[in-house]
Amino acid sequence: MSENRVRLQFLGAIGTVTGSCTLLEYTPIDGEKTYYMIDIGEYQGEHLSSISENKRRVLSWAKRVRGLFLTHAHLDHIGLLPDFIKAGFMGTVYCTKATRDLTKIMLTDAAKIKEESPVDFEKIRFCIPDEREDFEFRHPISLTHDFFFSVWRSSHILGSCAWRFHWTKKDYPENTALKDKEWLYIYFSGDIGPVDKNSSPNIMFRGRHAPYHGKEKRFIILESTYGGRPPREKNTDGKTVFDKRIEKLVEILNKYRDYSILVPAFALNRSQELLLDLYYIQFTQKVPLYSKDIKVRRVEKNETLKKSLKRDNQENPEKRKVLEEIWQKYKPNETLDENFLYKDMPDAMQEEILAVDNKYDQRPKDFLLPVIESPLIEKINTVYLENLAARFKSTEKNDSGYKYKYLAKDFLATFGLGKENSSTEQICAVENILQKALFLKESRYSFEKDFIKRKNCIFISASGMCDEGKIVTLLPLFLKDEKAVILLTGYQAQGTNGFHLRKLSRDEYTDDEKFNKKITLPTGDIRLWDIKCTIIDLSVFYSGHADQEQLVDYVVWDDPKHPESIQPVVFLNHGTDEARMGLKQAIEEKDRQRLAKPGSNPNPITVFLPEINIWYNLNRDGEADPAEPEETAPDLIEFVSSDTVITLSFRDCEDLCVSVPVKYEHKLPEISRFFREQIIFSDDNKKA
Repeated sequence: MSENRVRLQFLGAIGTVTGSCTLLEYTPIDGEKTYYMIDIGEYQGEHLSSISENKRRVLSWAKRVRGLFLTHAHLDHIGLLPDFIKAGFMGTVYCTKATRDLTKIMLTDAAKIKEESPVDFEKIRFCIPDEREDFEFRHPISLTHDFFFSVWRSSHILGSCAWRFHWTKKDYPENTALKDKEWLYIYFSGDIGPVDKNSSPNIMFRGRHAPYHGKEKRFIILESTYGGRPPREKNTDGKTVFDKRIEKLVEILNKYRDYSILVPAFALNRSQELLLDLYYIQFTQKVPLYSKDIKVRRVEKNETLKKSLKRDNQENPEKRKVLEEIWQKYKPNETLDENFLYKDMPDAMQEEILAVDNKYDQRPKDFLLPVIESPLIEKINTVYLENLAARFKSTEKNDSGYKYKYLAKDFLATFGLGKENSSTEQICAVENILQKALFLKESRYSFEKDFIKRKNCIFISASGMCDEGKIVTLLPLFLKDEKAVILLTGYQAQGTNGFHLRKLSRDEYTDDEKFNKKITLPTGDIRLWDIKCTIIDLSVFYSGHADQEQLVDYVVWDDPKHPESIQPVVFLNHGTDEARMGLKQAIEEKDRQRLAKPGSNPNPITVFLPEINIWYNLNRDGEADPAEPEETAPDLIEFVSSDTVITLSFRDCEDLCVSVPVKYEHKLPEISRFFREQIIFSDDNKKA
């Protein structure tokens, strides 16, 4: 072979919005093929006859894949990892620190639901680029000679990223400087979050990194979940989606103040958005959540200062600083002693400390308190607290210094924390807000026991489609209650309980359908006719995916400063065929508008709707390669004969099942032809 070659094969998420899995093959000049995989997701809520066959094909690559790159920790991108490991994968898993932490939680929970043995994560070799001291988003990291990858923030959920790989077609002398080489680039977008102020529904994540413009050849694997969704209406009133969502929530909380509210939410990211929204409403007092009668803290017998320092084993840095100042006032030059008894304090010192407690730890009698009814959500919250405010040292021009990896400037502005800076005060303030918003252990109680007594509460539980998780044990307490409200906050797959509830809220069922259709629950089905609670669909205000306009802008480079930029070759995956076709047409229309402008690069953008299990050759501008017998990875097995190890490759060749040493794979057509001439098949046509 005269040049380094890169090919792609899509093993999942073609015509579907789940099951993401793409194979990348890199073959250097006069070298061996190396395989990398980007995501390894399972199908969720999509009924395809080919799912089991697709899974078999994915797992057949386990022993040959050297590296697995995860874009984020949703199960439709990581769900097959346990099976991949069982099938023999012993390579390296590449992901961000947050994705690794979330992956462990999500897969452990999934194994519990499936009643499978948990994954032994100690046996997985993780490579975490953002744990490197020299980490920088978009900066290249070497995989092999002249084959690099880099991490690009995608703003979908915490830790999510796009992966960029770049390589050279030619083989350069060792002393050739990198800048003097001709590079090709490929981007795997993963799931892309909405980021502009008109359509971004969250204030947590800073902007995503879009592919660079340039004169080099670029390929982009682009998700198309909402490729058929038209853009939101332009903002004419100056309000962002976040502003409008808060207004709607405030309206609901005021209108249904004496009701119990249940929010089925996806455990990963949607729940954290909701909790932050509710805390923001409390923070700005947009709803009069507090009564005037505040509970005043009293000192208990033999109580120590530790109770003031730590509330529910969580320490407030801001409060500790105030308490240390009081301590030094009365006990100068002494280190604060958390085991010091209140009864041994001077009366004035005790009064000052209790005043601080009453300021920082108010427990109102009339408080519309969110209650987390999901152990999974609580575990995920710990990862958000640890990673959302994480920082790295940037060396980029005009942007040097310590920067937040993920936290948006909008978050700082919303909570009045000023511009992004490296001060300890700002970091402590951010962590204090996240602590208050995400951790509500003081609100935990026996739900079933106290539900009738406890009204005017908001209960958040998983899962978002109301089909599994803790939510299915809570729904019976709400569905028949006229003084209850259910808030839907996300996508509802067809046929799920959430799908029926959403259609019911829109009055899309006839009386006959309401009488015959049911919500399926472990404790017994409930007819739609018998549902008395109020159902409100808020999904229009919550989205983790970019819409069609944002996806188009991600790939069509219409920059008047760089009209000469070469347009990329785009492969659309992770979307229904309808969404992919709608996005393809929108991309091509935007590119036609670009081409009409004077000075624009005359080469049009190329958009492929790839098919599953076909090799696409990037050395030939993404064209499909002819089918080859060896295009599907073989299952491998080792036989030991004396001191010689022979690795055999098992293949189905039409009506033959052939096993040969791996080094003779390329001879399979000849071998199968020889056997076909020599073997006489029995009448039942069994494979030989």
